[in-house]
Amino acid sequence: MTPKRVKSKRTGMVGWQYRPTDPATGRRTKVTFWLGERREAERAFLEWRDGREKLKLGLPDATAWEMEYETLVSRFAKEAPLSSKARRTRLESALLGNGLDLRRARDLCNRQRLSAACTALARDGRDEHVRKDVQAPLKQMAKWAAECGVLPFNPLADWPLIKRTSEVVHRRALRPDEMKAILKAAAALNSVRHRKREHSMDIVYKTLLVTGNRPCALTSARVSDFDGERINLPSGVGNKRNGAAYLVPELAEELRQYIKKRGARPDAPLLVSPRGKELQKDNNGRDFLEAAWLGFTTLEWPDNVEDVEPVEVSVVLHSGRMRGYDGPPPTNPKKIELRRAHERRIAQLAEEIGPAVVKRMERVSLYSLKHTHITWARRLVSPDSVRVQVGHAGRDVEEKHYLDIGLVNPRESAQAVWDVLTGARTLDGGYRTPAKAVVGLRVVPPQDAEGQQAETDVVPNLAPKPHRHRKPGLPRTKSRPQVAAPQEDRSGAGEEIRTLDIRLGKPALCH
Repeated sequence: MTPKRVKSKRTGMVGWQYRPTDPATGRRTKVTFWLGERREAERAFLEWRDGREKLKLGLPDATAWEMEYETLVSRFAKEAPLSSKARRTRLESALLGNGLDLRRARDLCNRQRLSAACTALARDGRDEHVRKDVQAPLKQMAKWAAECGVLPFNPLADWPLIKRTSEVVHRRALRPDEMKAILKAAAALNSVRHRKREHSMDIVYKTLLVTGNRPCALTSARVSDFDGERINLPSGVGNKRNGAAYLVPELAEELRQYIKKRGARPDAPLLVSPRGKELQKDNNGRDFLEAAWLGFTTLEWPDNVEDVEPVEVSVVLHSGRMRGYDGPPPTNPKKIELRRAHERRIAQLAEEIGPAVVKRMERVSLYSLKHTHITWARRLVSPDSVRVQVGHAGRDVEEKHYLDIGLVNPRESAQAVWDVLTGARTLDGGYRTPAKAVVGLRVVPPQDAEGQQAETDVVPNLAPKPHRHRKPGLPRTKSRPQVAAPQEDRSGAGEEIRTLDIRLGKPALCH
């Protein structure tokens, strides 16, 4: 095809214009290459034609770099396999913010300009915002575009995130008394604060705590996913894995009654909001914080205070304003003065216990329930049981290739957390080797390879001892702990007891 030599009236540049039939659309079109040498224009035209042929066949082509940035973001938001609708909305909003002023897909290849723009945005302590809301969404979109063939390759595959200068703040685990106070507060909010609430949120928080999974995974579960002893969650997307999500028998029965009371169908949400609707992540997080403020307020509540309710003070602490009143405002001067005196008393109590409550609320959110499960369970059972229950992948060669997950019992993790919550066990003992293994919903002694009952280490009984009546006239005697008799030494040396290494916490490294 013979090109036509053209000159731009606006810029004065010389180029070569072609009038081919576009292989992708089948229509005549004009293509101009602003190159002075005809040989360079011929080479550019051949590359353009090959790219249009690839586009016709559905293959990756270089012309995709000319795609507008907004079009690429729109395709990513519609076609990418994201974990939830809320996640999809947040990513699309962050990408359309376009803080780096991207125009076309080819701008993703200019990493030097992108890094300089990110450094400029990260000033004034905004480095965490740039890493999380600018760079991470761009890297995720570029990876998806390369994997599905929208772009020929991933231009941001090894693009490093900017250096973090701010301190990393991790969520903290809750103590048993704090967790109990939050659950009581969540149940109390139904009658104290919201009159139109039909379902309490304490069952939701207990399920999140015992299963140890992410809130988004459990809030998307359906009634049909609950089989009576666990919640069958999908495997997850990418690094967002889901765990076994086993429940203890007591909580499973409570969940069955919760479903029965609602009359929910199999396709209905397993956990619902106080008004019976599907749980939303943002609202669920706000409800948990409200319960946490009330629960921590009750923990710090002074003695002999009866003229003010804890919920009135908790509202002031977490919202900064007084709780509203029912009915029209009073007109009687005495009633007005009584109300003002009552509000002064509320402000006084908020000032007294406010610092202690605010300190407890530091680094607490709905995700603290997952931190709490892992922290409690790892002190009482094998870390591998915890990992399978919450859905974490193996981190080293031993866990990835040599540990048989089929022999790991995640029920132990759920049972340990439930025992701490109900007070049957404490966190003071640290790690210990369980004396019994849980099979299904029954507690049976562990067995060896030949089916015989295996010997276990001596474990202190944490259940309360029954009261024994002393015969009159007999002196009181102190009970002594029973010690297992030493085994007979048949090999000439004492037999060593295998216990879990507290420092390493891995079953294969025990000695």
